[in-house]
Amino acid sequence: MKILRYLLILTFLLPALVLPAILHSVNNTSVNNTSVNNTSVNNTSVNNTSVNNTADWNFIVYLVSNNDLERFAEQNINEMIQVGSNANVNILIQVDTHAKNESCRYLIRKDEPVLTEVQTNNFQSISGTSANLFGCARWAIKNFPAKHQALILWDHGSGIEDPCIFGKLMVSYPHDIFTFDKKSGLVGINKKLLEKKGIGFNEVFQTYLTNQDISNTLKRISRELLNNKKIDILGMDACFMAMTEIGSQVKDYVNYLVASQEVEPGSGWKYNKVLEVFETKSVTPEQFAKRIVTSYRQAYQNTYTDYTLSCIDLKYHYKLEGNIDNICKLILNMMKGNPNQSDKDILLKTVNRIRNSGNLTTAFTNSSYIDLHHFYQSLLDSSVIIEDSVHNKQSIKLLQNLLLEGLQLIEHHVIKNVVCNKYSKAKGISIYFPTNKIHSSYFKTEFAKNNSWKEFLESYLTL
Repeated sequence: MKILRYLLILTFLLPALVLPAILHSVNNTSVNNTSVNNTSVNNTSVNNTSVNNTADWNFIVYLVSNNDLERFAEQNINEMIQVGSNANVNILIQVDTHAKNESCRYLIRKDEPVLTEVQTNNFQSISGTSANLFGCARWAIKNFPAKHQALILWDHGSGIEDPCIFGKLMVSYPHDIFTFDKKSGLVGINKKLLEKKGIGFNEVFQTYLTNQDISNTLKRISRELLNNKKIDILGMDACFMAMTEIGSQVKDYVNYLVASQEVEPGSGWKYNKVLEVFETKSVTPEQFAKRIVTSYRQAYQNTYTDYTLSCIDLKYHYKLEGNIDNICKLILNMMKGNPNQSDKDILLKTVNRIRNSGNLTTAFTNSSYIDLHHFYQSLLDSSVIIEDSVHNKQSIKLLQNLLLEGLQLIEHHVIKNVVCNKYSKAKGISIYFPTNKIHSSYFKTEFAKNNSWKEFLESYLTL
């Protein structure tokens, strides 16, 4: 059993123990062969690899790797190299030169990463900034024509709470973070350790993208680079980003959001599995977004106890926002405007019981993030139980109808969802529901500014 345990944990630690030869070439040899002086270059086009033919897809991966995730960037880029660009897809990446003010941009060919542009010592060259992200997108979209765009944000992430950089679990001590579950035979998360976790960012230059930065940059990409078309897929190879609030930040500029409700292991997506479909054919945006989710399950279902990934169709997001707003307004009216104190007490106790029950609410490693569908379902079930006890039966009936509508909206909204057994009731989209206080950054979000959910939280936390 001990041997099995170490073999499983080794699956997650391997990128930290082995420096792949191909990526060593990416970070060193490829750059040196082009005679680029890293200390003096400001904006250099190294190889003229712009293409005239239009591919079906650009797969653009924005890797903020000037931090403890560098070793995982090496693994993921090697996975992309296994597939390589072809007539169906341009695989395009930006990656940091470690510990330097430098961003290197590559066209990934099969077994041959080609350095095409280097940004050094200028306002665009520091990753984790709006200017750098927009510059990466402009380089890819202008130089490599494609019918569809998939933009993948890769790095540390914290969901809707800022400071926020997109990405995965900070693994400074991987042997402590991952634990072996003897019953399941799988590797899981040491949640006690994660209570002390930090927020990831460009550690060298201490920069990060806030949720507002993301929204503003995506808006520029859509308007200035895509003639007001939406980005087909926004992928977040990241922790905690499959949230209602994140959807509200990006819905005007993105068609499909692919993200996780839970912590991701440092190795993140398996890019060879994500991209291998393009070796034989092209796919629609919906098909590709679903494939990313399916490949994640294939990668982790036999090794990791806490995996989740969702594909969210953002065309339904306005309706879901409206449904949440209507439910919150109704609950607030029942709690504040009802002259019958007993109705208010019953409703408050019901919500409190649901929120604090592990059986009635699915909460993730960040316990302020809960699955919206499970919360709705528990509130609907409980409303039937308390219906005979409340005086305002008309409001309870209306609440039940709104919850039923909301459940159906979520099921249409999340078009593909994979979860491990422990999160079997999670249906692919979370919402912020703290039990102590509201994080100060939450008030800056588009969702909090325009939805009664914030007032519902404030009311719940003060009662």
